[in-house]
Amino acid sequence: MKREVLVIIAVILLLGIVFASTFTDNSQANFNNGTYSNTGWNGSAVVLSSGQTSGTFTSRIFNAGADSTWNNLTEMSSEPNLEILFTVDLSGAVYTSNNSGLNWTQQLASGYTRTTDGQDMFSDNNGNIYILTNTNKEVWKSTDSGATWSVVNKTFSSNNLFAGDSDNNGNLFVAAGTGTGLIFKSSDNGLTWTTQNSSLNLGTSATTKGITSNKTNALFLVSGAGKVF
Repeated sequence: MKREVLVIIAVILLLGIVFASTFTDNSQANFNNGTYSNTGWNGSAVVLSSGQTSGTFTSRIFNAGADSTWNNLTEMSSEPNLEILFTVDLSGAVYTSNNSGLNWTQQLASGYTRTTDGQDMFSDNNGNIYILTNTNKEVWKSTDSGATWSVVNKTFSSNNLFAGDSDNNGNLFVAAGTGTGLIFKSSDNGLTWTTQNSSLNLGTSATTKGITSNKTNALFLVSGAGKVF
């Protein structure tokens, strides 16, 4: 009988150590014991604060009061779904918005030297951003969310650039020329361009106001005369 009692006591002591070293954070009160940086509690999880693109959360220190081995620690996370809008004005300033266009902040766009010629801006499905300049007939590209820019093409010697867009396959399209209706295509991120058509007639003085594609890669163009092609 004495042996059985000793065994039971030993089991209880071991269970006590396990219970002391196991707990769960599942409420705001628990998580508030940690440290937030550009993050916060949204009612059910730790998420990025409004307007932030990165942040961290450091939990409270797990102190079991003795040497322990953790064998049931689970981490759950998800990638934030944040869309950033970009635009450029005619003075060459690049602006960004991370709240669906409600507020805009001018970005320090290193390398983009045009101050009077920004015509259009668009992006491709790889995250590259492009600026078209009309008078100087250049295609500028940024691969780092608009932080730095470089000219990738300036061969449109006889065609002013009015509007551009990309399709789901990563092809780029630019509409150029007053009244000509010429469409150019690039399949190498703007380095080289080929003429796609010769029959689109926008009218003798109409310019392209916009070009876009849908999920089936059909192209749509609207002219200054109010026509949609």
